[in-house]
Amino acid sequence: MNKDKRFFSNHQVKITFFRNVILIFLIAPLVLCAAEADSPKQRLEALRSLNSSAVTPQKAFEAAVVGLDLADELIKQKYFSDAAKAASVSKAAAKKANNAYLQKSSIYYSKYALGLDADYRTVEKSLNSLKSDPKNKEAALEAGLFYCLHNWDWKKGLPLLKQCSDTSLVSLANLEQQVPSAAADQIKLGDLWAEYAKESDPKLKTSLMQRAKYWYLKAVPQLSTLEQRTLVRRINRIPKKTFQLNIAVRIDGSDTLTLSEGQLTWRNHSFKYPSILVMNGIKWETKQSTVLANQGGTRILPHHIHLTSVRLKKQRGRGPVTLKIEQDQIHITFDDRTPAGSNDYVIILSFDTF
Repeated sequence: MNKDKRFFSNHQVKITFFRNVILIFLIAPLVLCAAEADSPKQRLEALRSLNSSAVTPQKAFEAAVVGLDLADELIKQKYFSDAAKAASVSKAAAKKANNAYLQKSSIYYSKYALGLDADYRTVEKSLNSLKSDPKNKEAALEAGLFYCLHNWDWKKGLPLLKQCSDTSLVSLANLEQQVPSAAADQIKLGDLWAEYAKESDPKLKTSLMQRAKYWYLKAVPQLSTLEQRTLVRRINRIPKKTFQLNIAVRIDGSDTLTLSEGQLTWRNHSFKYPSILVMNGIKWETKQSTVLANQGGTRILPHHIHLTSVRLKKQRGRGPVTLKIEQDQIHITFDDRTPAGSNDYVIILSFDTF
């Protein structure tokens, strides 16, 4: 126990399988409100009531998790201002629960939602114009760029770009909807975005280059080592920010962690599940739940991340830790099958964000 306490002394948060129970019994009324066409304001009022009735740290903790899940859902529904309010309620609940991690998550969601809301207000006129005139090409251009480059919602934004006034963007949107899978086609599409970025509004250049990078990174796993090096040099010239995921885990046997943008999955191949697993402050009981949703109260990875840009650094652990990168997910395998007994591992995953 003392060894556990020393090794994981900086990781105090425990969000485990009971989160699913929380969602069933607490967030269900909020989801039900949505199904009954209640407004986001009514759902927020239900959340505030939940927070007000949380008289114990445990109840406050549960309210904070529910609030973050609601914030995530409202962002998906494009209610950005209301999402920020849900995050604010979550922050108050997390403070009552004395939970530093959930307070930090609430601040993240609040800033993210407020940023989207500010961007949304600049294109609100165009969005309203499209309601009365769906063929308005200039409005489609502005709205499409907002959804694709700011909200990174390409599914919603591409149909707008396909009908916009910029013929180059129309061509790019058509190519995007073909979803190229061959490396050569992905690199070509990335090049086209990079060329367009050079000629476009300088304010959009950074965001446009991130789309080029998105396609380059999809191509990398399919290339030879020499081809990868050449493409990675080009990728590294694109501006980036860095997100770091610190993982501390006790391994007894062989296990694989798989990360995608939507969820994290743990697979135990031999011997025992980890007795302790902590990722940036979240303690995950993998024996009880092998899947952790990357959303709301258990969001590990930020919204705008190039997942396959990952770099792995092992700081501790006697066995090998290997990284496998695919187009839409990554796999980290810990191998501690020999000698017998468990061993503590610490690794750092670094990602490019934007």
